[in-house]
Amino acid sequence: MIVDNKFNHDPKAREQAGQAFELNEALEQLEKSQVQLSKRERELEHMQRLVDEQRAELRKLRVTIRPLRWFVQSREWDGVSERSALAKLWRRSKKRIPQRAINLIKRSSLFDGDWYLQSYPQLQDDSLAKVNPAMHYLKVGGFERLNPGPHFDSYWYLCQYADVRDSGVNPLLHYLLHGEDEGRKIRAAGQSADTTHLGL
Repeated sequence: MIVDNKFNHDPKAREQAGQAFELNEALEQLEKSQVQLSKRERELEHMQRLVDEQRAELRKLRVTIRPLRWFVQSREWDGVSERSALAKLWRRSKKRIPQRAINLIKRSSLFDGDWYLQSYPQLQDDSLAKVNPAMHYLKVGGFERLNPGPHFDSYWYLCQYADVRDSGVNPLLHYLLHGEDEGRKIRAAGQSADTTHLGL
C-alpha cells in the first residue's frame, strides 16, 4: 500500500519543510549561544567586582603605608630612640595606628585588655574592641574618657596636661612615649578630681 504524501509530489513543500527544519535548528543554536553568552557576562561582571574590590584595598594599603615608607626612608629615623621615632611617626601618619604603638600599649602594665572590655558594657557590641582592645583604646577609647586599666585615668591625664590634649595623641601612648620620662603624674581610674571646668 502506497501512502499518498504531498511532499513526494510537491517539491516546493519539501523545500519549505527543509527550510523550516533548518530555521528551527538555527533558532535552537541561537538560544544556546545566548544562554552561554549570558553566563559569560555574569562571570565577567563577578570578576570585575573582584578586581574593583582588590583595587580599592590596594588604594587603602598605599595610603596607609605611604607615611610609613616616607618616615623609614627619611633621615629622621637615624640617631633617634624608638620612642621618639614612634612619636614622630604617629603625628605624620595622621593617627593611622602603627603596629609598634599597639604593641607598646599591649606590653604596658597600665593596659589590661580584659579589664577594659569588662568595665565598659558598650564595648560588647564593638567588633574592633573585641578583636583588638589595644587598637580600640588607641583610636577611640582614650578620647572618650575610657581608661585602659585600673591604674591609669585617661580623662584626668588629658585634663592635667593641655599640651597633650591639644596634640591629639592618645593619653596613655603619650605617657609611655614622653610623659613618664618627663616626670608627669598619672592617677588611677576612679580617682579623678573635678575637671568639668576644662570643658572636655
